[in-house]
Amino acid sequence: EGQKVLVQLHKKKLRGEFREYNAGTQTIRVANLMDFNTMRHYTRSATFAIHEIISIRAIEDAPMESSDTSTESSMTIALTDEEIRVTQNALCNFSYITQSNKQYFAAVEELKESEKIAVDVIGGRKGRFSPQGSLLAMATRKKIYIIDLKNLGCIPVEVKQILEARLPQKIIHDSCTVADFFLAQGIHLASISDTWIAHTAVTGSTEPASVRDCVLQHLKIPITQITDKDDVAFGARPLNIDQCALVAEQVAFLHHLNDRLLEGGLFKPFYDACKAFKDGIAQHDDPTFVAVCVGAKRFQEFVEDFELF
Repeated sequence: EGQKVLVQLHKKKLRGEFREYNAGTQTIRVANLMDFNTMRHYTRSATFAIHEIISIRAIEDAPMESSDTSTESSMTIALTDEEIRVTQNALCNFSYITQSNKQYFAAVEELKESEKIAVDVIGGRKGRFSPQGSLLAMATRKKIYIIDLKNLGCIPVEVKQILEARLPQKIIHDSCTVADFFLAQGIHLASISDTWIAHTAVTGSTEPASVRDCVLQHLKIPITQITDKDDVAFGARPLNIDQCALVAEQVAFLHHLNDRLLEGGLFKPFYDACKAFKDGIAQHDDPTFVAVCVGAKRFQEFVEDFELF
């Protein structure tokens, strides 16, 4: 009781606190509910039949240590409650930019000052064979910007400069076709961290895996995947709020996915080795042992004998 959970229903995702499970009626009761996509609060607790629930996953207040980012059996979300809250806030307060106005230039400044940004192109996944492209989604850790390429007529020069710069680093899932799309627009995409490449390195699988697949596998969070039918619909104007929210969802978790795959996967042996080496002498209480070890010759022997990996 009191465990924070994310409940996935057929048409909604809700965050709240688990209260009780009724075995007789096959229902669960959840309190302090908030709609994940709209941030609407529900003052009363709600009861859900088990058959209505697609998935229910626990949310922890502190990050969990994990030695295997590809484990699918865990029902605990890999993000903390605070990380979920920040991401949820970004999802519900995305900026939709249709012209080069004050909002646009403020977005450019924030993106330029970020160390890393998540990037996706709706209508650009066929590379050079894509038309102009429909929407460009760019996200910092706390803010999501959706730039309407159709309304602007092209990729603005300020955005081009960001995409071609060494910093910020661009986090992209399956960057091959995206880079080809940008190249056809005269943009040489630079400084990439590809979450699909990281996924293949961690899992050893080269099977195609969408953003939705990877977010579910590594973060344990269900998101909606853009279908071919959705992709076609994004070519029409005006767009509705649900379409923009779907685009925002595609980049909302890329920062966390990138962190999880790199820090908790590819770089984990390195960080574990750093910790082991750091504690190699400091963990000993015997001052004589330490005094001998820090001598130049003895220390070199100590390093040579130390098993890092």
